[in-house]
Amino acid sequence: MEELAGRGDRLKAALFDGLVLVGLPGVLAAILVPRLSQGGFHPGQLGPIGLMLVGLWCVYIFVLLVVQVLLLHRHGQTLGKKLVRVRIVKIADGTNGGVATNVVMRVIVPGLLAFIPGINVLFKLTDILFIFRDDRRCLHDLIAGTRVVKVE
Repeated sequence: MEELAGRGDRLKAALFDGLVLVGLPGVLAAILVPRLSQGGFHPGQLGPIGLMLVGLWCVYIFVLLVVQVLLLHRHGQTLGKKLVRVRIVKIADGTNGGVATNVVMRVIVPGLLAFIPGINVLFKLTDILFIFRDDRRCLHDLIAGTRVVKVE
């Protein structure tokens, strides 16, 4: 059996993925778009450069999501998981789960559950706290039947 990924490695991977997906482009957009618009951030008043930046940001997010899905499908890794050398495997046989397991069951199903009013905060908090179990499997791991292991 492969060695489980450490809690710190999983946190680093998640933080890196969040920074790459939202943090960096969000900070750049927050700084640049208002400066390039006329009188603050009002979509109707964005100049051509501001509109171009918003378009590029949308393209960046789309391309990054496609890359992440492809990596999850082929290798059981996101960019962050690749960086810290961990991957997702099915608990039953240690193989990569592909799109059905790694994207649908680990990302989309928990994401939809988090949108249910009254459940969203409780679900997210429970999902995070489950990392402190002995098997280090979060709630989304239990839903998908996965675990995160170190890459040798």
